[in-house]
Amino acid sequence: MQDRTEIVLRAADLSLTLAPGIGGAIMAFRQGGFALLRETPPETADVRLLSCYPLVPFSNRIAAGRFSFTGRSYSLWRDPLTGGPHAIHGEGWRRAWDVAEAGDSSARITLDHHATEPESWPFPFRAEQHFALSAAGLALTFVLTNTASVAAPAGIGLHPYFPRHAGVVLGFQAKSVWRNGEDHLPSQATPLPEEWNFSSPRPLGEPGLDNCFASWSGRAEIAWPAAGRGLSLMADRCFGHAVVYTPPRAADFAFEPVSHMNDAINRLDQPDNGLVVLEPGASLRGTVHFLVSASSPPRR
Repeated sequence: MQDRTEIVLRAADLSLTLAPGIGGAIMAFRQGGFALLRETPPETADVRLLSCYPLVPFSNRIAAGRFSFTGRSYSLWRDPLTGGPHAIHGEGWRRAWDVAEAGDSSARITLDHHATEPESWPFPFRAEQHFALSAAGLALTFVLTNTASVAAPAGIGLHPYFPRHAGVVLGFQAKSVWRNGEDHLPSQATPLPEEWNFSSPRPLGEPGLDNCFASWSGRAEIAWPAAGRGLSLMADRCFGHAVVYTPPRAADFAFEPVSHMNDAINRLDQPDNGLVVLEPGASLRGTVHFLVSASSPPRR
């Protein structure tokens, strides 16, 4: 049975609700009565329905759950929650996290992965999420430390979902986007087509995205003009990629700051794929800021 213990942080008119026992996820992020992240259904224990969950030690998919590293082949769980053909999103969202610290406006939760289960990630690691809430917004710092005795591939990311109210505006800059094949894996990097170009903030519409954008600038704007609310996402340079997921006619969408491209472990020859190899005891660290603001109508 999952631990449904909640941690609630508050600062000014902001509140953040955490569910460490359900994948180390965020259950709610609100400004007054307005949901800045999508609302979690009452009583759910399904991490896929929560507001935001961690991606560690890799983001998105690994083809068929298989990869080779330093001459050895490995097999992983394949999409354990949906039964899909690929490994997806790593270990963090499937595990209960421990509460290391919790105060009025900050908390730290941790996950120790020992790599003892069959088809789990084969390299031990320790992950930490640090949450700091202020009147300006949320700072979420992610740390992944290699606790194995050998060098190990590593990646981190966040999978936040945002409410898709009518007229929601999205803006971000990137140099290229990966087109996907029928297997939902990246097939070709191309310049941004007009329908996927959000360099100037504009209404989200129905772009039909489940794609990884390369060389993301590290800043994104999300606004709900009808409600006069907005968020600015500002990410450290280690989050050099962004996955955008806009399921058709859904009530929410995802904008995911991540450290590497999809299936990066099987594409080590791809320049700037973002995958990091950590020596024993080394860490990968990055912070994403969710800064609240008032919104205005899009410029186009």
